[in-house]
Amino acid sequence: MARILKHIHYEVLEARGLLTHDGRPNLDHIKSPFKQLDKSNDGHIEQSELKNLIQNINFGIELDHNGVVAKVTTEFDEDGNHMIEEKEFVNGIRKWINEASRVSGCKDSERFIDEFDQVVVTTTHLLLI
Repeated sequence: MARILKHIHYEVLEARGLLTHDGRPNLDHIKSPFKQLDKSNDGHIEQSELKNLIQNINFGIELDHNGVVAKVTTEFDEDGNHMIEEKEFVNGIRKWINEASRVSGCKDSERFIDEFDQVVVTTTHLLLI
């Protein structure tokens, strides 16, 4: 989750931010990546489109891309059709942002993703020791 948010923030949105200045999810900015991921312009992100995103993210460890796609689809797909509509994408990213803000303790729209990523990396490292 942390690396996907970080990728969307820096690579897709070019650091325009997933949060407003008061620390709330920026819905307009969250919708922007959906339109970029929906390559077929059919109103939903198919698993193949999601897999293209996942394969371009440096997670820092070797991951099963199909497993990550399945996990994201499970977390976002509210109606069970194995596709992610814009409303589901916005709700899923908003849920991730709220969790990232909570875990990092940071409401700064410029730093919260980096701080959340660092918490996740540190926690993962400690679990591997």
